[in-house]
Amino acid sequence: MEKKSKNVTEWFNTEEASAIFASGDFYFPEMYSLKNFPKQEMLSQIHWWLMRNKVMCDNVVKRSRALGLKRVVVLAGANHRKYMQDIFKTMPNVKVRNINEVR
Repeated sequence: MEKKSKNVTEWFNTEEASAIFASGDFYFPEMYSLKNFPKQEMLSQIHWWLMRNKVMCDNVVKRSRALGLKRVVVLAGANHRKYMQDIFKTMPNVKVRNINEVR
């Protein structure tokens, strides 16, 4: 846990934790060059994982706008955090704030 984090929940929402969780399901990049590593299968899995996160973000924004909402809180599992935050940051008129930024 980062020294500046006060508790595990706060640490889960840091860039450090996000990077660890985001890479956990897809192995380390060095493994992709190993003999007999199922590289194409893993790249396909990554593609569909990214698409899943994109659709989740699209649904949140579409439904929020349809309801005329100005602020929305999104709770997602740790493995989704980095991907979803990165996707939301590319969307027009969407501001992303991590729970650690709200006091």
